[in-house]
Amino acid sequence: NYAFKKIRGRKQSLEALAKIVDERIINRKEATVFIEHADCLEDALFLKDLIIDMVNPKKINISNVGPIIGATVGPNSITVNFYGEKVTILGE
Repeated sequence: NYAFKKIRGRKQSLEALAKIVDERIINRKEATVFIEHADCLEDALFLKDLIIDMVNPKKINISNVGPIIGATVGPNSITVNFYGEKVTILGE
């Protein structure tokens, strides 16, 4: 496993995700951002508002993770997907 960043607190982690989107997204005015959550819709909506304020993409889709991924990652997991700069496993 690889820890990209270490952040304390749920709110700070969601703010950090939004900041990563803001720093790395390309073509932000035409972009679609996907937020997937594992039974934490309120956090997903909070993250959506942060991304709208920081990035203002064309569209944001929110959905649940599927049962297979949900069983693996557990409840309250959240992920954000978007087209951005090239990223390697080392975050370079």
